[in-house]
Amino acid sequence: MRPAWSRAVPALSASSMLLLLVISIEGAFTGRRIRKLAVARLAEVPNSAFSLGFYAVSRASMPRRWRLPAPRVSVGDKI
Repeated sequence: MRPAWSRAVPALSASSMLLLLVISIEGAFTGRRIRKLAVARLAEVPNSAFSLGFYAVSRASMPRRWRLPAPRVSVGDKI
């Protein structure tokens, strides 16, 4: 007889895969938006556009207190 928790494993696996898919899609949209803003604001983007988008997604996916280097702008301040 299987333990009760083993029946929950497929559901947890499917939900974690769905969460990973949602995070990946949101990251792609965020990266594209950041790259477009950088190209519009700056005549020449100093780094490659892909690395800039990847950096923005990695910063956005992590809790604010864990970010290194620490954010220089408080929440709600104008940029």
